[in-house]
Amino acid sequence: MSLTHRQRHLLPAALGDRLMAVCYGAGVDSTAMLVARKQAGLRPDIITFADLSAEKPPTLRGEDNALDIRVVA
Repeated sequence: MSLTHRQRHLLPAALGDRLMAVCYGAGVDSTAMLVARKQAGLRPDIITFADLSAEKPPTLRGEDNALDIRVVA
């Protein structure tokens, strides 16, 4: 499902120039949220992911394939 033209316009307008942090869980919902933000032309300033050893192996394999993870110290 993709965003409508109206949604693509309203989402950036609602967020304004705020910094955007995303907590990514590697599941369906957080992945859909990132896709919607991408469609709206919104790039998060930071994306965090915490492996609490509770995720199912297929979820973590998908996360490894989907993201280019960069650690900033």
